Amino acid sequence: MKKLLLIIFSILLILNRSVMVTELKKFIPVEINGWKKYGDDRIFNSKTIFDYINGSGEVYCSYNFRILLVREFRKSGQPPIIVDFFDMGSSEDAFGVFSHDYENQELGIGQGSFYLAGSLTFWKGPYFVSIWAEKENEEIKKTIFKLAESISNAIPEKGSLPELIGYLPDEKLDRKNIKFFHNHYSLNYHYYLSEENILNLNQKTKAVFGEYRFEDARAFILIVKYLIEKEAENAIISFIKNYVPEAGKNRILQIENGKWISFGKCKEIVYILLDFPEKSLAEKYSDIIKNSLKEIKHE
Repeated sequence: MKKLLLIIFSILLILNRSVMVTELKKFIPVEINGWKKYGDDRIFNSKTIFDYINGSGEVYCSYNFRILLVREFRKSGQPPIIVDFFDMGSSEDAFGVFSHDYENQELGIGQGSFYLAGSLTFWKGPYFVSIWAEKENEEIKKTIFKLAESISNAIPEKGSLPELIGYLPDEKLDRKNIKFFHNHYSLNYHYYLSEENILNLNQKTKAVFGEYRFEDARAFILIVKYLIEKEAENAIISFIKNYVPEAGKNRILQIENGKWISFGKCKEIVYILLDFPEKSLAEKYSDIIKNSLKEIKHE
């Protein structure tokens, strides 16, 4: 019976993957500006992505991507253009993987887009798309933009930004550079907190990280949502023990570098303010976050 169930489950996975691949193919044209689809599309999952992307496959896996479709376009006398089309499974993770390395340039493509030296990336709905060529010229750039617009327009639905972004205070926030992620390695990529996973982050936690600019100073706010309140409680205990053991009952304090931090918990949500240049600012922004979470009982 177990063997039969395993076979049925495997068949269902194959069928589901086939449906996803078929869906992705519908969004990508087969010809554009004289560039034509070359060869068969290549398909990768979380186990095989490292055969295609060596060294950065971990990033996509950290956002729980489901499938990657790669389509190549060729035109005589021109370098090939490659489309990497990721089904991330959710708009949160599509935004997250875009935010990992890029700032929104507001190119009018998708829900966030970035272009640099022959490479255009964007996200829309649950999808993240990267279109690139090894060499850039005006014709290639024009074609990449046209291809991106075609794919974006073919994706019918828009996605929602991560809910946690709404808890970030808006004043002085760099809205083009907000990060969303799940795990400890992603946090340390954006802000090195500790070699150890002192906030107990995992693939099911959700976190946003915002940057604030005060004249010559930069400060940051991290907000993490855990599955249950107990996990948030444990995270706060671990943070105090490993990062600010001198805090005691204080929730706003100055650390060795002269900057101010603040932290707190609201049910299953933990918030941490880092590198604030003045105590008054740390207090002000802590209060804003608390007010934004006023429906949640604060400790």
